[in-house]
Amino acid sequence: MKKQPNPATIAAHAAGAIDPQSGGVVPALQPSTTYLRDEDYTPIRSDNIYSRDDSDNLRQAALVLQQLEGAADTLLFPSGMAAIAAVFRTLPNRAHVIVQSGIYWGTTAWVRTFCARREITLQEIDADDLAKVIATSDADLVFVETPSNPWLKSVDISLLRGQPDA
Repeated sequence: MKKQPNPATIAAHAAGAIDPQSGGVVPALQPSTTYLRDEDYTPIRSDNIYSRDDSDNLRQAALVLQQLEGAADTLLFPSGMAAIAAVFRTLPNRAHVIVQSGIYWGTTAWVRTFCARREITLQEIDADDLAKVIATSDADLVFVETPSNPWLKSVDISLLRGQPDA
């Protein structure tokens, strides 16, 4: 069985990436947001279209995070709100969600509006009470922000899964 590298090694070496242009042992950062196309407007490299969702840097960052987390796959988003919206949009109408209260106001406002529009039952629970509420809940999604912004409240996520810290 192949030994997994130490997480610090994965992070420091960008999951083993090599920059083919320079031979560097970490990939170069490409600041371009768009890429060259031919006279028919076909991308020269079909895997590099727009840097937010199709670029070497994005794919490498996703690979690093995938290896660090031991994940089957990884998705990166251009902002936290984009990631939050993507997760909430996977919920069916009339779902049930628990959201930590006292989180970033922009998130709270968006979640309230979204849940009302989709007839999703929304429970806003203080960070100190989350584990207790979740233990008796049938929620489809539990959303926490730890540490929260702006109050810096922390939630022990392992307790939410019923797995106390070892």
